[in-house]
Amino acid sequence: MGTKFIIRISFFIYILLFIYWSQLAIRSYVEAGNRSADASFINKMDIYKSTIELAKKIALKCNKKLNLANDPELFFIDNSNDLRVSVSWGGFSAWNESIDLVVIGPTQLSLKNLTEFRSIDIESVIHNCKKNKTKQCFGMECFKVLKRFEDYGLILWREQ
Repeated sequence: MGTKFIIRISFFIYILLFIYWSQLAIRSYVEAGNRSADASFINKMDIYKSTIELAKKIALKCNKKLNLANDPELFFIDNSNDLRVSVSWGGFSAWNESIDLVVIGPTQLSLKNLTEFRSIDIESVIHNCKKNKTKQCFGMECFKVLKRFEDYGLILWREQ
Protein backbone atom coordinates (compact mmCIF):
# COMPACT_ATOMS: atom_id res chain seq x y z
CA MET A 1 0.00 0.00 0.00
CA GLY A 2 2.87 2.42 0.66
CA THR A 3 4.29 2.39 -2.88
CA LYS A 4 0.91 2.83 -4.56
CA PHE A 5 0.10 5.69 -2.23
CA ILE A 6 3.37 7.48 -3.01
CA ILE A 7 2.80 7.00 -6.75
CA ARG A 8 -0.74 8.41 -6.50
CA ILE A 9 0.41 11.41 -4.43
CA SER A 10 3.28 12.07 -6.88
CA PHE A 11 0.90 11.84 -9.83
CA PHE A 12 -1.52 14.24 -8.10
CA ILE A 13 1.30 16.72 -7.38
CA TYR A 14 2.46 16.57 -11.02
CA ILE A 15 -1.08 17.28 -12.22
CA LEU A 16 -1.34 20.30 -9.87
CA LEU A 17 2.04 21.61 -11.00
CA PHE A 18 1.07 21.19 -14.65
CA ILE A 19 -2.19 23.11 -14.11
CA TYR A 20 -0.32 25.88 -12.26
CA TRP A 21 2.41 26.11 -14.92
CA SER A 22 -0.07 26.09 -17.83
CA GLN A 23 -2.01 29.01 -16.32
CA LEU A 24 1.20 31.00 -15.94
CA ALA A 25 2.27 30.15 -19.49
CA ILE A 26 -1.10 31.13 -20.97
CA ARG A 27 -1.08 34.43 -19.06
CA SER A 28 2.46 35.12 -20.29
CA TYR A 29 1.50 34.36 -23.91
CA VAL A 30 -1.55 36.63 -23.70
CA GLU A 31 0.56 39.49 -22.29
CA ALA A 32 3.16 39.02 -25.03
CA GLY A 33 0.44 38.99 -27.68
CA ASN A 34 -1.08 42.22 -26.39
CA ARG A 35 2.12 44.21 -25.87
CA SER A 36 1.85 45.94 -29.24
CA ALA A 37 -1.34 47.66 -28.03
CA ASP A 38 0.48 49.07 -24.99
CA ALA A 39 1.09 52.86 -25.00
CA SER A 40 4.78 52.37 -24.11
CA PHE A 41 5.28 50.06 -27.10
CA ILE A 42 3.50 52.49 -29.43
CA ASN A 43 5.64 55.41 -28.18
CA LYS A 44 8.88 53.46 -28.61
CA MET A 45 7.84 52.38 -32.10
CA ASP A 46 7.06 56.01 -32.98
CA ILE A 47 10.55 57.09 -31.87
CA TYR A 48 12.16 54.16 -33.72
CA LYS A 49 10.38 54.86 -37.03
CA SER A 50 10.97 58.61 -36.82
CA THR A 51 14.66 58.13 -36.04
CA ILE A 52 15.16 55.79 -39.01
CA GLU A 53 13.25 58.12 -41.33
CA LEU A 54 15.09 61.29 -40.27
CA ALA A 55 18.51 59.61 -40.27
CA LYS A 56 18.02 58.18 -43.76
CA LYS A 57 16.82 61.53 -45.09
CA ILE A 58 19.75 63.44 -43.57
CA ALA A 59 22.34 60.84 -44.62
CA LEU A 60 21.02 60.80 -48.18
CA LYS A 61 20.75 64.58 -48.60
CA CYS A 62 24.06 65.30 -46.85
CA ASN A 63 25.89 62.35 -48.40
CA LYS A 64 27.22 61.33 -45.01
CA LYS A 65 27.20 58.31 -42.70
CA LEU A 66 25.74 59.48 -39.39
CA ASN A 67 26.85 58.52 -35.89
CA LEU A 68 23.85 57.86 -33.67
CA ALA A 69 23.69 57.35 -29.90
CA ASN A 70 20.58 55.39 -28.95
CA ASP A 71 18.93 55.08 -25.56
CA PRO A 72 18.96 51.38 -24.52
CA GLU A 73 15.43 51.74 -23.15
CA LEU A 74 14.17 52.19 -26.72
CA PHE A 75 14.12 49.70 -29.58
CA PHE A 76 17.61 48.93 -30.85
CA ILE A 77 18.56 50.39 -34.21
CA ASP A 78 20.90 48.35 -36.37
CA ASN A 79 23.98 49.69 -38.12
CA SER A 80 23.40 50.34 -41.80
CA ASN A 81 24.99 52.09 -44.76
CA ASP A 82 23.58 55.37 -43.40
CA LEU A 83 24.08 54.84 -39.66
CA ARG A 84 26.75 53.87 -37.19
CA VAL A 85 24.85 53.18 -33.96
CA SER A 86 26.14 53.10 -30.41
CA VAL A 87 24.16 52.66 -27.21
CA SER A 88 24.37 55.31 -24.51
CA TRP A 89 24.19 53.19 -21.37
CA GLY A 90 23.55 55.07 -18.14
CA GLY A 91 22.44 58.26 -19.80
CA PHE A 92 24.05 60.18 -22.61
CA SER A 93 27.12 62.12 -21.52
CA ALA A 94 29.34 62.08 -24.63
CA TRP A 95 28.45 65.62 -25.68
CA ASN A 96 32.04 66.23 -26.87
CA GLU A 97 32.31 63.17 -29.11
CA SER A 98 31.46 63.21 -32.80
CA ILE A 99 27.87 62.00 -32.46
CA ASP A 100 25.43 63.44 -35.01
CA LEU A 101 22.12 62.22 -33.60
CA VAL A 102 21.15 61.42 -30.01
CA VAL A 103 17.92 59.55 -29.30
CA ILE A 104 16.67 59.98 -25.73
CA GLY A 105 13.87 57.93 -24.19
CA PRO A 106 11.44 58.70 -21.37
CA THR A 107 13.67 57.67 -18.44
CA GLN A 108 16.64 59.81 -19.52
CA LEU A 109 14.21 62.59 -20.38
CA SER A 110 12.92 62.63 -16.81
CA LEU A 111 16.43 62.50 -15.32
CA LYS A 112 17.78 65.54 -17.13
CA ASN A 113 16.51 69.01 -17.77
CA LEU A 114 16.48 68.83 -21.54
CA THR A 115 14.10 71.70 -22.11
CA GLU A 116 16.91 74.20 -22.72
CA PHE A 117 17.60 72.84 -26.20
CA ARG A 118 16.43 75.01 -29.06
CA SER A 119 14.62 73.37 -31.96
CA ILE A 120 15.72 72.94 -35.56
CA ASP A 121 13.79 71.59 -38.54
CA ILE A 122 14.94 69.00 -41.04
CA GLU A 123 15.20 71.52 -43.89
CA SER A 124 17.65 73.64 -41.86
CA VAL A 125 19.73 70.56 -41.06
CA ILE A 126 19.96 69.63 -44.74
CA HIS A 127 20.65 73.22 -45.80
CA ASN A 128 23.44 73.59 -43.20
CA CYS A 129 25.13 70.32 -44.08
CA LYS A 130 25.21 71.26 -47.76
CA LYS A 131 27.21 74.37 -46.86
CA ASN A 132 30.06 71.95 -46.20
CA LYS A 133 31.31 73.58 -43.00
CA THR A 134 34.75 72.44 -41.92
CA LYS A 135 34.52 73.71 -38.35
CA GLN A 136 32.91 71.23 -35.97
CA CYS A 137 30.96 72.18 -32.87
CA PHE A 138 31.41 70.13 -29.70
CA GLY A 139 29.60 70.25 -26.39
CA MET A 140 26.03 70.17 -25.15
CA GLU A 141 25.29 73.63 -26.53
CA CYS A 142 25.79 72.33 -30.10
CA PHE A 143 22.72 70.07 -29.95
CA LYS A 144 19.25 71.10 -31.04
CA VAL A 145 15.94 69.26 -30.89
CA LEU A 146 15.20 67.77 -34.28
CA LYS A 147 12.02 66.07 -33.07
CA ARG A 148 10.21 66.14 -29.72
CA PHE A 149 7.84 63.35 -28.72
CA GLU A 150 5.58 64.95 -26.09
CA ASP A 151 6.87 63.57 -22.79
CA TYR A 152 8.41 60.32 -23.99
CA GLY A 153 11.46 61.18 -26.08
CA LEU A 154 13.72 63.48 -28.08
CA ILE A 155 15.88 63.27 -31.16
CA LEU A 156 18.79 65.70 -30.90
CA TRP A 157 20.95 66.87 -33.81
CA ARG A 158 24.49 68.19 -33.36
CA GLU A 159 24.99 71.23 -35.54
CA GLN A 160 28.03 71.04 -37.74
